Amino acid sequence: MIDTVKAHVDWPMTNWLADDWIFSENYDKVFHPIKNEVVTAPRKFYATHRSLQIKFEGRQGSVNTVKCSLPRVASGDNSKLLRSQEDLDASINTLREVCAKICNPKGGIQHFKRVDLTLDFKCDPAAVIAAHRHCRYPGTSGDKYRSLSESSACWEYSGRRFAFYDKGRERAMKNGDGECTSNILRVELQLKSSVLKSLLGKTWADYPKKLDFEEAYASYREQLLSFAPPLMVANPKNKYQALALLDSQGVHVHGQLPSELFTSHLKPRTRLAWRKQISKAHLAEVSWNWADILPEQAPPPFIDSPPQIF
Repeated sequence: MIDTVKAHVDWPMTNWLADDWIFSENYDKVFHPIKNEVVTAPRKFYATHRSLQIKFEGRQGSVNTVKCSLPRVASGDNSKLLRSQEDLDASINTLREVCAKICNPKGGIQHFKRVDLTLDFKCDPAAVIAAHRHCRYPGTSGDKYRSLSESSACWEYSGRRFAFYDKGRERAMKNGDGECTSNILRVELQLKSSVLKSLLGKTWADYPKKLDFEEAYASYREQLLSFAPPLMVANPKNKYQALALLDSQGVHVHGQLPSELFTSHLKPRTRLAWRKQISKAHLAEVSWNWADILPEQAPPPFIDSPPQIF
């Protein structure tokens, strides 16, 4: 449920010679210790765990920021999501144990500055992404949609980022299997800044100092219910529904979606009006209703079977 986190800490460095860590004084230059002697701590430094990809940023001999994927820390694989408060607490304890090899983490985590909430769903990723093509978070303006590929897209807002992508395809590509698709959609909600404070912090002005699994799921569900596309009849009744229908089927004309091509010649204000009307017209045939898919009390059953690759 909780994936990548970024936290503020104050952990004094104790060892610069660990083989499973890479040190550097900037993002490009590797920092080499002098033989087996303890080196002088640089003014600013970075460190990365080779296998678990835990990343440090520090100054004056102390770690100030730690960033990692908690599922990767817990099991070595970020595909195996955390499923309970016990899993969440265990992953943070494991993080501190791993980091204790090069620093002193007894001070714990002071507060979290970024939290990614994640769940996987069995479906056709491309179809669900297409159904959300014109979604807009309430109270925002402008088209925030950014297509990364046919089966991945994101919507970025201040302090809030939605990312939909084909998880099976991502894993296959990393394994060198080439272009493919799968039946697993991963939906991530990244929280930062004031949004993180208001949703997971105790007050609107405070970052969360601890993470609560149930609270995280409730926030995830609430945000996706607000972002969900409205449903419409399968047969288009007007030009807006017709364009939404073509968009959802992945039709492209000269590299553009029909709604983009049809509105490209319009003046900005008129184009925005058209986009707003199209955003209200989505297909019921996708059968994707967040209220049904995300139960109110607890997350839906986690997916244990490996993704089917096509």
